[in-house]
Amino acid sequence: MNVVHVAAAAICSDDDILLSRRPDHAHQGGKWEFPGGKVEAGESVTDALIRELNEELGIIPTRFRPLIRVHHQYPDLSVLLDVWLVDHIEGEPVGCEGQEVEWVSRSRLRNLEFPQANFPIIQAVLLPPYLPDISFDVVEGTDYLVWANTGPQVDWAAFQAFTELALLPVYLSCAPSCATVDQ
Repeated sequence: MNVVHVAAAAICSDDDILLSRRPDHAHQGGKWEFPGGKVEAGESVTDALIRELNEELGIIPTRFRPLIRVHHQYPDLSVLLDVWLVDHIEGEPVGCEGQEVEWVSRSRLRNLEFPQANFPIIQAVLLPPYLPDISFDVVEGTDYLVWANTGPQVDWAAFQAFTELALLPVYLSCAPSCATVDQ
């Protein structure tokens, strides 16, 4: 099965995230999503992100960084989502393709219906802005997250905060020199 490569954006303004609703006739129709679209052959992910946000929302992202990369297998479709955190745009977002567009507070994200591939994105968006010495991965075909601690000791407060926000179970993976006993 071919993989559909998508550039998507978590567009943030203070505590709000910009979402759009998928057209009813589309795959996962009627559900909310993080705006974006397919990466064309020969196109970089960042070029696709800029193009798609301009086509769909009439905006130009001017400051963005990688947020998370998600591989997901639906029964009928395999997707790779390259998701970027966008914190500065030019223009006022509108649904250029007739789609509903709404600024939603982070606290409401869990109450909306999203395609399943978006669940790890929601978790990433809900994380505090900075978590020291950690990374996490979503591995295709798994139903859990891995917190990879690379520092000399585990930041238990950050780990606990992350696990409380997570929609999936979280497993801790530590470097050999990592101290895990002081909780």
